[in-house]
Amino acid sequence: MGLAVRRFLAPLTFFLARATAAPAPEPWRHGWDTAGSMLLTHGKNKSGVLTPAEAQFIGEHFVMHAGGNCDGASSFSPPSHEKAAAYNTAAIRRANPSVKALLYFTVHGVREIGVCSDFDPTWAAHPEWRLRNESGAVVLKRGKPIPDCSNAAYAAAITEHLLETLSATWVDDDADSAAGNATRPLLDGVYSDGIGTPFGLNATTGAAWEAACGAILAGLQQRLDGRGQQQMVVVNGLDDATNLPQHAACGRGSMVDHFAVLQFVDTLTGEWIPSLLKELLFGVVRAPANAQRTLQIKTWPGLLTAPETWVNDTQPKSQAALQRAVGEKLNAALALFLLVAEDTHFFGYSWFWNLGDFIPDGGADQTVPDGFSPELACPLGRPLGPPQPVAGTEWAYVREFENATVAADLSNHTATSVTWHNC
Repeated sequence: MGLAVRRFLAPLTFFLARATAAPAPEPWRHGWDTAGSMLLTHGKNKSGVLTPAEAQFIGEHFVMHAGGNCDGASSFSPPSHEKAAAYNTAAIRRANPSVKALLYFTVHGVREIGVCSDFDPTWAAHPEWRLRNESGAVVLKRGKPIPDCSNAAYAAAITEHLLETLSATWVDDDADSAAGNATRPLLDGVYSDGIGTPFGLNATTGAAWEAACGAILAGLQQRLDGRGQQQMVVVNGLDDATNLPQHAACGRGSMVDHFAVLQFVDTLTGEWIPSLLKELLFGVVRAPANAQRTLQIKTWPGLLTAPETWVNDTQPKSQAALQRAVGEKLNAALALFLLVAEDTHFFGYSWFWNLGDFIPDGGADQTVPDGFSPELACPLGRPLGPPQPVAGTEWAYVREFENATVAADLSNHTATSVTWHNC
């Protein structure tokens, strides 16, 4: 199978030439054969690009991938997050051409801009694009300046940069030749980490800055829709109903990051707060506003009260013990996901965000069991209906699949599980 990656200097002209009317945007959808049919990875914090073995593993076990935090940028001179993302995606596609791949990029500048992006020379040439507070001082986040998203010139420049980056195309010679197709996008869109007000801004100025950053993403999504390639902006931070309108306006996809952890956990008892969890499941994930949107549901091993922390500091302290816990707690995390999942919802599961939290890479911080997760290959089948409340209970639900039964008690995480019928 051959591989070619091309960049078009006039991407809009190219795409408009292929079709006079762009297809209507559609959410991305997965199959129901197994839980692995909907599995995503966000493994990051890796200095170099993926090894062939790592890319092969991702291609064989995941249907969606995004990196982050300047992953692999140091493999290029000057450092280039964009070139690293393209390299990694092409390597994964050699193993599985159907994998959806997202460029991790924050237009609000907390990660790549000024550190490892091809946009850095442009950014350096325009100091007037730095965000300033009410006193005129440059606002810093993680020790570096961040962009003023309300600056029209910056908004236009970063949008064009991302459009150019997302114009690279993938050519799978064997399959595309047989189908009579020439190309498809190499990168299927942008994953933007959540937009939070930086320190140093008052509430009014901060809200305006967040809205301006969201408007950049909304404009990028509109431009991508015009290409007709089903490319998508996915925004992190959809964790309650209050920010659902902003997410729906910013892009066609969202990540639910704090799924059943942090603010949904009673830090004294180490149990879910059932009323808040119910609102997340049914008022956010299954909200009508998300019916035609792609959601990444990021689940976790156990009920984290802080990153990598269980109640009363009870998380495993050795790598071997942590790997066992990650394997043992997959079933409950999967159950809560499947309780509300539709074919536009994708499943992520990890202890944290490092590559070794998603795949068994043999590193010192690997938390995935060496045997990965055999349960993800169990036959699942389509849901036979929506989740149903259990009669006589306040917080218990059940949902049937062709090859599994999901039971969940929002007041008792130990009573939440998937029972497989043919595994």
